[in-house]
Amino acid sequence: MQVDISEFKDILDVSWQTTSEIHWLIEQLIALQPKRVLEIGVAQGGTTGLFSRIVGPDGLVVALDITDDLVDPRVRSLENISFLIGDSHDPAMLEAVRAASPEYDFMLIDGDHSVDGVLQDTEMYLPLLREGGLVVWHDVRLDAGEGIKQVWYRDFRRKLLGSFEVYAQPYNNGYGVWQKTSVTVDAFEAGALQALKAGRGQVEDFRRILKNDCYRLKSWEALKALAEQTGDEALQREASVALALLPPHSPDCVRGLVSGGTVSEDPVLAAGLDALNRELAGEKGPAIDWPVAMAASAGGFHDVAEARIDRAQVSDAHNLGLLLDRIEILERSDALITDVVAAVADAVRVSAGTAREAGSEARLQDAMRRAFSACYLLQRYSSPAPLLEACLTSRSDLAPLLTEILLYLCTMTVKLRVRRDQVMDFYLSYLKRSVEAAGAQLAPGHRRNSEIFLSGAWRAHQSEATG
Repeated sequence: MQVDISEFKDILDVSWQTTSEIHWLIEQLIALQPKRVLEIGVAQGGTTGLFSRIVGPDGLVVALDITDDLVDPRVRSLENISFLIGDSHDPAMLEAVRAASPEYDFMLIDGDHSVDGVLQDTEMYLPLLREGGLVVWHDVRLDAGEGIKQVWYRDFRRKLLGSFEVYAQPYNNGYGVWQKTSVTVDAFEAGALQALKAGRGQVEDFRRILKNDCYRLKSWEALKALAEQTGDEALQREASVALALLPPHSPDCVRGLVSGGTVSEDPVLAAGLDALNRELAGEKGPAIDWPVAMAASAGGFHDVAEARIDRAQVSDAHNLGLLLDRIEILERSDALITDVVAAVADAVRVSAGTAREAGSEARLQDAMRRAFSACYLLQRYSSPAPLLEACLTSRSDLAPLLTEILLYLCTMTVKLRVRRDQVMDFYLSYLKRSVEAAGAQLAPGHRRNSEIFLSGAWRAHQSEATG
């Protein structure tokens, strides 16, 4: 089967689909050969058209949305698509979907992205997916105000055995993917533990569990036991480190690793374990929480890292180094970009009253660039507002850098097909303030480009380019 993505590429571009992700999804569906597809959230209908081609003339695509006003005429005319218009959370809509087909081979959940909305769509319609069928949640890398990111990483990912993500880059739309099985992570772990008790434990089973939920202490304990049985020192160390870093922080693992000197080659882990050892002796405070947070973050235990670094920050709110580390911890985790922006803004404000080393200033400026770029890639164009305000009110010396960043964002925005004018209005309001704050410190090239944007001349250039 051949599916030509170019047939609907113009629609897909407008709806912010990522080409590499779409190609990946098409490959999976060609292998699956679905005949009944449910799509929740249609918009212009780019993916709807692709699904129509994949199921073929004898198949059915049920396309559900609150409105069909945006659907492209080419998609609307396809005969194997049944459009259902209304609220996906309405029980009557569920009955209509069930009436169209009692069972589906594939589902794309891309409707209401709020926490409650994603949960409702999943709870209502996932029972209609056949065993072995494929479900994809779109936009799991996006940020809340919407909510799908938290639901995916903090709920679905840890419960749905074999679930995983596909995305082109860390700040992208992304898919959450699951091949439906009636076996939950809880049930699979219970079976694996029973097999271990009977002397048939398999390392691969516990690896599979921890790939979905790395916080399961019983699975780490099982891996440690298997490693001790087989003499696998690398696995024993890995499990011991996990049990040391995860609450309740196994005293035996902490003390054994520290006294054995087995982590001396990893200074971040060594510092974290030393701090945990001191905590077991009764010591508390940022000097404990900070290194534990860094070790947990390096180990991929993001929940632990975020909780520890947040607690350290409360106790030591004006420590710039701690704040910079907190930014990097949030960036490595599944934290929301709004939280990252807030953390960078905090660091900017603290840096205004702090003697700054060159290394700290460079880290702060790099964090600013990453935060602005991430917001843009996530289409959260107004999210940097708190950071922009912090820079302009607390660190006017950062205005030349802000101007450089805003010029880049304005240049990128000119290429937008949707929301361009609204986004430009936001950036230009800050570009004007940033240029004024920079004054004579602004590079001549940046001043010249700023004048082009602030005068509105960019609109004429855009008209020429599109005319």
